[in-house]
Order: sequence, then structure tokens, then C-alpha cells
Amino acid sequence: MSTTPITLGHHRLRDRAERLTVPRQAHQRAEEFLAQRQDAIHRARGALQLIAETWATVQDPAARLDTPYARDILDGLTPEVRSLAQSLTTLA
Repeated sequence: MSTTPITLGHHRLRDRAERLTVPRQAHQRAEEFLAQRQDAIHRARGALQLIAETWATVQDPAARLDTPYARDILDGLTPEVRSLAQSLTTLA
């Protein structure tokens, strides 16, 4: 009979530990989400900064799309990059 209170006590402690673990896990997931979000923001800002720094390079062929120079630039690109370049040149 002395093992019953210990066993019940153990179950109560385990149940309480499980209830405490859930908020800790949720807090940890929230912190991970915020860290990933901050990383994504940092990468996006860096990419936009790089675009701003090199925008003149995009504008140059955009001003002369019908020239051999612009065609040579576009011909050396992958289809994805070429599509992006053509979209950007309409903005330039």
C-alpha cells in the first residue's frame, strides 16, 4: 500500500511536467519563427540593396533593347533570369 501514494505522486508530477512542457515548446517555436522571420527580412533587404546598387547596369541595356549589345546580354541568361531581366527592363 505504500507504493500507491508514490505511484500517484509520480503520475501527478509527470502530468504537471507535461503541462509545463507544452508552453515551453510553444515559446521555443515562437522564438524560432521570429528568428527565421528576421533572417528572411535581412536577406530581402540585402537583395534589394544589391539591386539598388546595380540598377544602372540593368538600365543600360534596357535603354537599347534592340541592339546587339542587349541581345548578347539576354542570350547568355537562363530562361528564368532572362524573364526577370525582361521584366526589369520594362521598369527601367
